[in-house]
Amino acid sequence: MKKICIIILGSGTLSLHQLYERKAIREQGYTKNSEGEEPIDEDLPIVDPHFYLWLTSQPERFNYKFLKQYGWLKSKYLDFLAFKYFKVSAQKASCMKPMMYDYEIAKFQKDIRGQKIVKGINIEYGWRGDRVKESKWVVSTQQPDTLPFSHLKKVYKVGDGRFGSDLKLLDQELQMQKDMGVVGVRELLFDKQEQQVPFDQKDSQWSKGFALLDKYHLVFDAALHYNQLPRLKNLAQNHPKVKIIVNHCGFLKGGPVDKEQMIKDWKIYMKELAKYKNVYVKLSFCAVAFGYDKWKVGPSSDQIAKDYAPIILFLIETFGVDRCMFASNFPVNKVAVNYSNLYNGFKKIVKHKTLEEKLKLFHDNAIKVYNLK
Repeated sequence: MKKICIIILGSGTLSLHQLYERKAIREQGYTKNSEGEEPIDEDLPIVDPHFYLWLTSQPERFNYKFLKQYGWLKSKYLDFLAFKYFKVSAQKASCMKPMMYDYEIAKFQKDIRGQKIVKGINIEYGWRGDRVKESKWVVSTQQPDTLPFSHLKKVYKVGDGRFGSDLKLLDQELQMQKDMGVVGVRELLFDKQEQQVPFDQKDSQWSKGFALLDKYHLVFDAALHYNQLPRLKNLAQNHPKVKIIVNHCGFLKGGPVDKEQMIKDWKIYMKELAKYKNVYVKLSFCAVAFGYDKWKVGPSSDQIAKDYAPIILFLIETFGVDRCMFASNFPVNKVAVNYSNLYNGFKKIVKHKTLEEKLKLFHDNAIKVYNLK
């Protein structure tokens, strides 16, 4: 006997049409400006050092807390059953659509069409359980006809959950990850109400675990808010041989903040960080910072260039052209922007640069910093 069940979502139920819509979202994906612009400087080779592959349809592998950590994805309509089984947060949380379907290499290659992406770096997304298995899955997705890419892995959850809490286990895992092509480690350093990651404390167990990255020549990607940047200076000073990459221009916040004061503070913090030659910056962002996710149609490359030129040009001037690299942050940014529009915008921001400088920003720096083959 077949069982029929109705799932209650917030204040109503999903119609058959809505179920089919969500099925289409999972299978085909979703983005604003889905057609995109024709690429400019189409012969410029690009390494995208920040994109994700994930499997939301397999809860035994996918850690849903990864998506819930994005504050801008939270909604009063959020329903766990809908989130887990239909891959959407709720009927009215349409900005989450791109985050709710499986995103595998074939879909990424579809998004990047037109732009000359030659290599990439897949970022960890909070794999459940054995993290080595995620690396094995990433390796298994690469075929002769797919984009060659490396993997950036989070491995700090060993022992009691602290980076370096069990140095022997951490050493063993770093060795295994390195052997499978992992090029670096990322940790979300965002402060929480009851917990502050001690990444700026030289004698902490966390710092001892961090020191192992130098042993295996692994890069560290730092995801933290702009007001934590002063503490990152201590990490760079304590571990001068480890390359540290600040994600997303230092995470300038959107929403109800004093933006003028935020930018002023951010510039001070970045200038201080730039003094440490082992610190680099990803010229990437979260599209919601300018409210693009609320637009009916995503921004053009001209709009992206206009909004982000002051931030990006400041960073290039501050850190130098040798320590910056453009990145997409896809499919997180797919909530609001088209991939081709995004990279066209990046290219327009640095159109005055020489070809040698453009190659560094879009290709060479990522190859060098991450030791890509």
